[in-house]
Amino acid sequence: MELLGLFGTLVPFGLQLTALRWLRPSIVGILAAAEPVFAGIIAFLVFKDALEPPQVLGAAIVSAGIVLAQAGDD
Repeated sequence: MELLGLFGTLVPFGLQLTALRWLRPSIVGILAAAEPVFAGIIAFLVFKDALEPPQVLGAAIVSAGIVLAQAGDD
């Protein structure tokens, strides 16, 4: 079971470092902030996991923050 945690940490970190080669750091940071939102969407689509209202609100707040950060990056 420890390998699952190690794998789940090293792979995203490695992908983030790789992304920094081709994208600006601000874009990579925004994508990293969107990770929980994507995880919730995937859980809903793949596992039919219903999101609770606070989770949907949190995803909306994170998404709004990403939009604001992107708008300020131009």
